Amino acid sequence: MKKNKKIIIGSVVASVLIILISTIVLALFTSKQEETAKINIGNLDVILEEDWSPEEVPEIGIERNTKTVWGKSVADKKSYVRMRFIPVIEYYYEAEENGTQIAEWRTAPISQSYIKLTVDTHDNWVKQGEYYYYKRILNPKEVTESLNLSWEIVEVPSTIKDYKIRTDVRVLLEYSQVSNEVWKTIFQIDNLPEGVER
Repeated sequence: MKKNKKIIIGSVVASVLIILISTIVLALFTSKQEETAKINIGNLDVILEEDWSPEEVPEIGIERNTKTVWGKSVADKKSYVRMRFIPVIEYYYEAEENGTQIAEWRTAPISQSYIKLTVDTHDNWVKQGEYYYYKRILNPKEVTESLNLSWEIVEVPSTIKDYKIRTDVRVLLEYSQVSNEVWKTIFQIDNLPEGVER
């Protein structure tokens, strides 16, 4: 009987140990540990600067005009930069509509062929389509080489000849991060122009 008692106690102890060990092993393999990763992508921001203040009103008239523009990185990531130039003719509209006096500059809906635009690109810009691409990757806190713009009205459209007229060139600056070919999505192009740093 003593022998049977030892066998029963041994079996109970072994069973308890097996249950305990299997519970611990099962807990180790099924426990979920939450892991998180943080990525700091940094800031990317390039601003347009020009020697013609936005508050400054373009002079009335159709004389030849000029301005100089450049991009300036104000963040901590490298970027690709491109610019597009849209010359416009504005006319001064004065009228009374529904008892309200209107006096404002309006953009004339005309063909670009009425304005001759000249862009002096120096050495670090290349044109592709309607855009001028900066050839170098713009480093943080740096500025692009400037672009000198000059324009003149070739012919005043007959629809606005009786109004005060002024001209301007609107500048569109776009930029994209350098890594992961994000520029393909931002610029909506398949390849950067030849000569642009990679």
